[in-house]
Amino acid sequence: AVIRFENHKLFSYWGQYQEDLYDRHFRHGGRRGVGGKAWENHSFREDPDKSFQPCHLNQGVEYQVLKLAATLAGEDVAYRCISIGGPQILGSNYRILGYSSPEAMYEAFQQDERAHVLGFFDFCQANKLVRFLRSQDWWNFAKGYNGAGQVEKYGSWIEAAFSAGEEILTG
Repeated sequence: AVIRFENHKLFSYWGQYQEDLYDRHFRHGGRRGVGGKAWENHSFREDPDKSFQPCHLNQGVEYQVLKLAATLAGEDVAYRCISIGGPQILGSNYRILGYSSPEAMYEAFQQDERAHVLGFFDFCQANKLVRFLRSQDWWNFAKGYNGAGQVEKYGSWIEAAFSAGEEILTG
């Protein structure tokens, strides 16, 4: 499954209690002189004597970062810090999707794309987002789904995708 490792989430769950160790291996925007918002400018290094490299180059690198985080912070914490699958749902949402652990969610998403689709609708239902879909309120849906940081960007993308889908259906 497609993943994106979220360094700032790792900091929230683990790094704030292990700052020296976190800072030797991870960086994110808004911390220790790194520019940008917390979800921007993620970098990592396995070896503290080497240079930091960007996290989000490709899926191989994303999985490399996940493995490093699991080694340092444990699998439970590491799986909470990834957005996974087609809907890019954070592993920290495992309970509202009906999983017993972040690892169980990770495994389900790795095994079957059906878990991605069901997870999307479970997430929307649990967070009362279906009403925004019904009313085509893409900006409030984007805010509820992805947070307040990039509402305009995501709202516009969702509106454009809906319009493209409508064109296909109406010919």
